[in-house]
Amino acid sequence: MTLDESKNLARWDAAVGLDSAAALLRDQLPLTLARSLPADETVLLVTRPSGWFLLLARADALFAIGVVIAIGALLGWYEVWGVRASNVMAYGAIALSVMIVWNCLDFATRAYVLTDRRALRLSGVIRRTTIEIPLNRIQSVVLHKGVRERLCDAGTLLISSAAVGGGSFSKASGVGTAAGGASGGEFTWFFIDRPERASAMVREAIERYARA
Repeated sequence: MTLDESKNLARWDAAVGLDSAAALLRDQLPLTLARSLPADETVLLVTRPSGWFLLLARADALFAIGVVIAIGALLGWYEVWGVRASNVMAYGAIALSVMIVWNCLDFATRAYVLTDRRALRLSGVIRRTTIEIPLNRIQSVVLHKGVRERLCDAGTLLISSAAVGGGSFSKASGVGTAAGGASGGEFTWFFIDRPERASAMVREAIERYARA
């Protein structure tokens, strides 16, 4: 091992904390994963979406609802087509409330985990989904930062396995119809804080554990 490699691993150990920090990280795991994860598997990182996820992850849908409310209110104000502004505002408030509550539930149920064996993503409000890729099968780790993510210093990691050979980011893998969905051997860590750090840790885990 070279001197640079030794220093690199020392920085990794300091960041991860090894035994004591790994035990603390296990306490942050979702209950279902904590119960099923082998005792000898070291947890290196547990992260969740940025707090900005609540406001920006589905900003397009929130904006669309706001536009519909505004148009309906104008039609009601000028009494066009028998539309009542009070009804529009009431239904619009209900729609916005449902969307905000769903965002909160989606945020609370997401978790992204890195261990010395695999990378995982847990999500799902009604039906829980756990997707994992062993470290030795990860082919690419792509960091994507859209306009909304750059505004709040967040980002999305697209992790692909050798079976897929991906490398391009799709919005459908973020918050599309699948709300962070995966296709085959790929999934995203969507809208996370400090995405560069997470990307570096995944790459270093691959180098240290999968290619040792």
